[in-house]
Amino acid sequence: MEVAGTVTWSGTGALRIGTDAVIHNAGTWDAQSNATMSLMSGTGILFDNQAGATFRKTVGTLITTVDIPFDNAGTVDVQSGTLNLSAGGTG
Repeated sequence: MEVAGTVTWSGTGALRIGTDAVIHNAGTWDAQSNATMSLMSGTGILFDNQAGATFRKTVGTLITTVDIPFDNAGTVDVQSGTLNLSAGGTG
């Protein structure tokens, strides 16, 4: 998945990622949730926050968990609550 604009991730349900799914974020990914981004099945999963991109947590006072590998060359901006990169990565 290629993201060049803005994605708003909201709601209470988990965002489940499957085999060989890679999110290439070149825009802004706005996490407005205390939910989890997790592996549904398989391998080859990655959240790629590219140079010049932003992964932002703006809503929710609890924990948003990214439970897939998180490769960061951009900006991680936590404005509310906690961001947990539980499968490794840099923030």
